[in-house]
Amino acid sequence: MVAILLLLLGVIVILIAGYLLSSSRSKQRKPVVEIVDADDLFKRGMVDIRKCDYDRAIVNFSRALGVNPHYTPAFYHRGLAYLAKGEYDRAIADFNKALELSPKLALAMASMGRAYHLKGNKDRAKMWYERALEFSEQISVEEAGLVRKRLEELKTGDN
Repeated sequence: MVAILLLLLGVIVILIAGYLLSSSRSKQRKPVVEIVDADDLFKRGMVDIRKCDYDRAIVNFSRALGVNPHYTPAFYHRGLAYLAKGEYDRAIADFNKALELSPKLALAMASMGRAYHLKGNKDRAKMWYERALEFSEQISVEEAGLVRKRLEELKTGDN
């Protein structure tokens, strides 16, 4: 009988020791950190834009800019997301930042024109559309045609 009690006592001690050891190990574990670079975050934002999930796109582009504050495409595409949401002042701010980093970025100029156009500032819209057309070799034929059409609408008052 004494042998059985000693055996049970030994099992209990082993179980308690195992629990304490595993408990202390779990406290020592470091949290898992997701390492993501600006390109990965930018790609996530692009997927979000395609899904028309502009809020999530803005978050991912902002996170990309947190990793790389000179990431021109993230500023430009975050501006597009703001433009799609009707947040024209924020879009304009992002397009401005993209143009500070890449002064000849015709798509940012055209988008800046669109933001001012939708905001109702026809003079600034015309100026940006015209500036975008100065660099039209950088944009697709379709995009350049659309800019010309919008500029013509502003000039004739058909907007």
